[in-house]
Amino acid sequence: MKRNDKTDSMLREARERFDRAHDAESNMRLDMIDDLRFKNGDQWDESTRAQRETEDRPCLTVNRLNQFHRLVMGNIRQNSPSMKVMPVDSGDDVEVAELLEDLIRQIEHESRAKQAYMWAADRQVACGYGAFRVVNEPASDDVFEQVLRIKRIRNPFTVYFDPDAQELTRQDAKYCFVTETISKEEFEARWPKATLGDFAGSETGETYERWYTKDSVRIAEYWRKVPVTKTLWLLSDGRTVDADKLTEEDFYAVQNGLLEVVREREAKSHKVMYSKIAGGEELEPAKEWPGRYIPIIPVYGEEEDIEGVTTYKGIIRDAKDPQRLYNYWNTTNAELIALQPRAPYLITQKQLEGHKGWWKLAGKTNVPYLPYNPDPQAPGAPQRQPPPQISTAVIQMQAQSQDDMKASTGIYDSALGNASNETSGRAILARQAQTDTGTFVYMDNLAAAIEHCGRILVDLIPHIYDTQRIVRVRGEDGEEKAVPVNQPVMTQQGPQILHDLTRGKYDVRIVVGPSYATKRAEAAESMIQFIQAIPGAGAISGDLIAKNMDWPGADQFAERLKKLLPPGMDEDAPPQQPDPMQQQMAMLQMALQEAELQLKRAEAEDKIADAMESRADAAKKMAEAAKESMDVEAMQFAYRQLMAVLPPGMQPQAPPQGGNQNPPSAGFFMPSP
Repeated sequence: MKRNDKTDSMLREARERFDRAHDAESNMRLDMIDDLRFKNGDQWDESTRAQRETEDRPCLTVNRLNQFHRLVMGNIRQNSPSMKVMPVDSGDDVEVAELLEDLIRQIEHESRAKQAYMWAADRQVACGYGAFRVVNEPASDDVFEQVLRIKRIRNPFTVYFDPDAQELTRQDAKYCFVTETISKEEFEARWPKATLGDFAGSETGETYERWYTKDSVRIAEYWRKVPVTKTLWLLSDGRTVDADKLTEEDFYAVQNGLLEVVREREAKSHKVMYSKIAGGEELEPAKEWPGRYIPIIPVYGEEEDIEGVTTYKGIIRDAKDPQRLYNYWNTTNAELIALQPRAPYLITQKQLEGHKGWWKLAGKTNVPYLPYNPDPQAPGAPQRQPPPQISTAVIQMQAQSQDDMKASTGIYDSALGNASNETSGRAILARQAQTDTGTFVYMDNLAAAIEHCGRILVDLIPHIYDTQRIVRVRGEDGEEKAVPVNQPVMTQQGPQILHDLTRGKYDVRIVVGPSYATKRAEAAESMIQFIQAIPGAGAISGDLIAKNMDWPGADQFAERLKKLLPPGMDEDAPPQQPDPMQQQMAMLQMALQEAELQLKRAEAEDKIADAMESRADAAKKMAEAAKESMDVEAMQFAYRQLMAVLPPGMQPQAPPQGGNQNPPSAGFFMPSP
């Protein structure tokens, strides 16, 4: 490749940074590698094993730590974290946030991201360190469109982060290396123009000792953050944009006065650069990464910082000595039992003469007889000595080492399936919850890593999915659908962009719990219990219960049951169009009912009028009779009767207080004024 001062400076900086990252983690990585070997059964030190094999003594390995490791991983697999996307500002589109969440779920599905998550978690639990990454690649081999994918990093020890980074997810790291060691022949085949011969010899010195050997070459992806200063504009529509990265639409709007720059300021930021290097050679030209994060995500186990030295460990580290003791006492016990049939004989030299071959076989095979020579000095025939007895102390120490493994891992009998003192289901669940709490650090750190992965994806999506296209998204229930994004449409407010993924700020939160399939099974069981308690609910919810079942044909059952719902219960059913004939019949029926009501009202009014007229005549006659008889009480009664039949507007006013209460002597009957 072409060399210049800028490239040489970059390579020199890369080598210095790699040496620093390598030295900072070298001891910790040795412990991690030992953890992995120990987990896989290499649990005796070489000198002890060699000595025992020389002495023809057993050297047993009963690996119980895998059980603890599988238990923690099983819990993580059953409760894998999921991402939730939400708008940062109140003005951002909630619908776009939901679309981003569905798009991320589709990216995870197409990437088989769970394999990447679980492999990183497996390394995290085993030795304290795992990693995965985000990449962009062509959607297929015949298009220009790019897609995002989540990939696992099989060997996390190929990843080296900036040792000055403080965040658990290393999102504040200034640089990162992803290395690969290949043979010299493969290197020359892949990069035939690289001048390996110029710097791979002895004259290169210590600077390159970690990059080249006689037969191999280390190549590395060198990710770094380069400081930049950018100009920020606050636009009149409330958005803050980078003046150097305006879209064509925003540039046109600013130029033509459709948008106004309200405020402007300089801000210090960074850009992410990527290079592929081999110590003293830049194998591929440096490129700018579209996002603001280095797309490598570490997953750490338990973290300790002692006097500035940070170490990470998994569940194996503290349980190694109890496992060694368990192996030792198990071996000792087996050795004692194996020696039972090999108990030695008490025999004299004269009895043994000429028969040593037979007696040598006595401790190895089942010989039919053992000849010996009579010896007058001996009390009798050769006598077998009592065999070595199995010590109760050995058994107790074996049990103690098992308890020590449980204590060091925080996983006890109830979680391991062993019977304990608890009898009630509540007590058993409480004890199991103690185990989940004791190992939750691994789940929590994995959730933090996946949350950071979500932020990387949300940051990259506007740059990768920046053109008008149809993308496939996946809902929480696993159903796929095609959605147009960045699609220009005409609305009542003018031209708009449908599902604009390039605007707005969004953040990611993590929800840890059962996967959707598990939630469906749990929901179905709860629904069945509910309709058993309230049988009437089954008639209006049978389709929902069938939809949440996992057996074949459940969807068809749900569709058929949905058709039996009462009108208006099916929210997905299209609105029914009214029948014109039925509308006319209904209107005619309403008209007939109204006419009937009016007729009955008129008849009732006529009857009331006749009754009022009769009552008024009777009151009048009563008043005239009372007048002739000058009966005051009769006059007042007649007055009350007459008032009851007069309309309110025709009723006379009551007399003032203290006025003459005598009825008039003539004319219409009323109180005197």
